[in-house]
Amino acid sequence: MIQIRRILCPVDFSPFARRALDHAAVLSRWYEAETTVLHVSPTMPAVFGLEPMMTEAALAPFDREGLGRELLTFVGDTSEMKPTPQLVVKAGSPVRTILE
Repeated sequence: MIQIRRILCPVDFSPFARRALDHAAVLSRWYEAETTVLHVSPTMPAVFGLEPMMTEAALAPFDREGLGRELLTFVGDTSEMKPTPQLVVKAGSPVRTILE
């Protein structure tokens, strides 16, 4: 039998992300896995040379607290997820940040 110890569930507040979070909740209960729910606020590309770079400075005011509240509301009641999930909000390139 496989062991799942950690689950990463990136969310963008869409209905698809809600469905993914529901599946993550089931897996976290079944395997008693640590779950991290991650929202990445995309930064705007700043062009330096030939390749666009993602810089946090290029982002319009990043409201980490506001997004944190929105994430908490989106996740809702975490009592179904055991152990309680860690909620994380970051700014950057969503693809790169999720892979990191």
